[in-house]
Amino acid sequence: MKIRNIIISMILLTAPISVFGQSRAVPMLEINPDARATAMGGNQYGEAQTMMIYSNPTSILYNEDVWSFSASTQIYPSADEVGRLMFYGASASHRFGIHGVHIGFRYLGGYSILWTGEKT
Repeated sequence: MKIRNIIISMILLTAPISVFGQSRAVPMLEINPDARATAMGGNQYGEAQTMMIYSNPTSILYNEDVWSFSASTQIYPSADEVGRLMFYGASASHRFGIHGVHIGFRYLGGYSILWTGEKT
């Protein structure tokens, strides 16, 4: 009985050591969701009135409104003739007393790949 408990404990304690994680988030998720977050230098820990799902989801509890809708877009200039990046984001939030539901999407696109007609 003791040996079995020791073996199970050792397996459980050594299992997380072999797990590897990512070193950083997906770059699209690091884009600031609105002008307020950009102006604050990327700090998203304060109370937010827009884009609550991406900036601070708990802000819905401190807001007097039951519904909250917001959308934003950002245009990144092109350094070459390939195209420019366009970021689009939208979110909606609904508060149920002390609970809330958030839904949203983000899209980052706009680069075009030039086709030369050559096969590799």
